[in-house]
Amino acid sequence: MHDRGYLIAAPPPDSGGGFTFYRPDGTLLPSSPPLPEPDGGIGAAHDADITPDTIIPPWYGERLDLDHAIYTCFANARTDEEKQADRNQDGDPATRGRVTVYEPEDCDERYRQYLEHAPPRTGPTLIPIQV
Repeated sequence: MHDRGYLIAAPPPDSGGGFTFYRPDGTLLPSSPPLPEPDGGIGAAHDADITPDTIIPPWYGERLDLDHAIYTCFANARTDEEKQADRNQDGDPATRGRVTVYEPEDCDERYRQYLEHAPPRTGPTLIPIQV
């Protein structure tokens, strides 16, 4: 908004007022009217399946393993390339579109090191499964 010349003005912290917005020519943008109150509870307002667990993310706060994230991106790109190559060939239909999982040779050791240095989990315990 600022690149186009609009201005957002904040009131002094102790005034309790809200922000004001101005057009590039300096005229005040009118405040929008408040939204109407919903009729009934949240279930009546829309048909989304919202529960108390909806806001809980599937992540426990552990640090990003950047090496693993980059490795996974490259592995996914390789898989996409292989699928595309399979689509372009008239090979055996039984083997076309198969996915190969690539793991680094020291995958088990890296996972062990990760578990040693990762912060303690507060959620359920994850157990690695050999494939």
